[in-house]
Amino acid sequence: MTSRSFRRLAAAVPIDPGRDRELDAALARVGWETGSRTLRSLAILAAAATAVLTVACAPLAPLLAAVVCLLGASGTAAVLCGPRLLAAADRARADGDGPGFVCRATLGIALHGTLEAAVDTASDGPLGRELTRCVAAAHGDPVAGWRAFRERVADRSPAFAGSLALLDAATDAPPAERDRLLDAAVAAARRATRERFGDYAAALHGPVSGVYAFGVVLPLALVGVLPVLPSAGATIPLGALALCYDVALPLALAAASAWLVARRPLALPAPGVPTDHPDVPDSPAGPLALGLAAGVAGSLACRLVVPTAAPVTGVGLALGIGLLAFSRPREAIRDRYERVARGLPAATTAAATRLVAGDPPERALTAAGSVPGSTGDVFADAATRRRALSLTPTDAVSGPYGALPTDALPGVARTVRLLVTAADAGPRGGRVLRDYADARHGLHELAADLRAELGHTTGTLRTTGRFFAPGIAGATVALAGRVRGLGQPAGTPLAAASAGAPTETFAVGTLALVVGAYVLWLAALLPVLAAGLDGPLDRTALAGAAGRGLLAASVVFPATLCTTGRLV
Repeated sequence: MTSRSFRRLAAAVPIDPGRDRELDAALARVGWETGSRTLRSLAILAAAATAVLTVACAPLAPLLAAVVCLLGASGTAAVLCGPRLLAAADRARADGDGPGFVCRATLGIALHGTLEAAVDTASDGPLGRELTRCVAAAHGDPVAGWRAFRERVADRSPAFAGSLALLDAATDAPPAERDRLLDAAVAAARRATRERFGDYAAALHGPVSGVYAFGVVLPLALVGVLPVLPSAGATIPLGALALCYDVALPLALAAASAWLVARRPLALPAPGVPTDHPDVPDSPAGPLALGLAAGVAGSLACRLVVPTAAPVTGVGLALGIGLLAFSRPREAIRDRYERVARGLPAATTAAATRLVAGDPPERALTAAGSVPGSTGDVFADAATRRRALSLTPTDAVSGPYGALPTDALPGVARTVRLLVTAADAGPRGGRVLRDYADARHGLHELAADLRAELGHTTGTLRTTGRFFAPGIAGATVALAGRVRGLGQPAGTPLAAASAGAPTETFAVGTLALVVGAYVLWLAALLPVLAAGLDGPLDRTALAGAAGRGLLAASVVFPATLCTTGRLV
């Protein structure tokens, strides 16, 4: 729906909800044209519709009314909190770009000595886009926009604002002092980002432990208690159990995961996978067909061994295989692009060395192609294309006829543009570009350090989603079917069941559906959370993480259910 449609819907609300400046700022940051007044009106409409539907359903279907109420409340919260979450994610990405932004601005100041040049060379990336908005708000005045930008980032990162102040001071300093100030600015930016990464990693353990305890361990432990509830004179309707495990808990886990991932600072952007890449399938029909075939085959095979788990196995295999079939070709492309990105500092250093020697950018591009690995292959291909098609160095790398698809790796195109800019200043520009390459290497080290620091946490989340949760759940469901006195009808007094009523086994098939659906949710959500904490989370990483988790859980759950049932 367009913003005009949203405004028409909001006009139906008879009261004025007022404006929310914080929400307006979040909407402006993520580029939405809708204002906070309209969004709050839509939230009121959603809440009213939820209330009406809940009241209408309550007398006839209380469980359905509870589902409607829960989903409606979640949707209303998403309308109001979604833009704030997206804005927080954008700010986190921007903060992670701090060292790269300062290095690009440093290049402009080192070459031309003005803030205008710094604004021009630093306009790429998340922080660059924020700077561009500040310049536009200052009626196109680069200096006023720069200082407004510095004041804005000071609220969330005083250390980074100090780095920007050093850049500002460098424009008025003599050449000898300018180099020292620029070096200090780069060091301050790297230190600020490293501190932010460290603070994030330290603050992450508490929330992740809470997600793990209340979203995984406690619910699985409660499933283990279900078999003995009747002997204690208590019972839980399966409908309420399904509502809790298959709706409420997954929604809470998804919200907590989104909150955690949105606040992760990113030093390096995720490489894009173009939809028109020749290795990407044109149609989703192939993954869909493969997933459906795997689901049907898995369900039929499971029915022969452990029929109660057949629906869970079929759905899990269909989703897991389908997502993996979708993500695998894209992951291969993304992995190649990531190898190119990792070798970019070495290629930049090789190019800068040629510029220091006084060579033109074309020679520098050829020198970058001599670096071993995927990065050198890309630059060597770009040098060949430049000569054959008379392209500029930038177009030869990432233009329409370049060695890389347009915008596949923003960092590569950005580096080539800086290479051309540095070449205009001759050997001095080459020295500045070499410093930029060192800073890029530092960014890769920062990202690797954060991944290593979070490695235990992310590994635990993946293992839990894929193996631990489905294994414990399968064993618990099997044990529930062997406990006496749990199969009484809903209206049967449990005291009677424990006092000599006929002994029956629990309806394992029904419990397996409820708990199995929860297991599939965990198998998708926990690996996705781990992937988001590891690095940039795009649709390729999301599909791959969820697909692997679902595939593993679809095998582990019926296997433990069958094995435990045979052992006891």
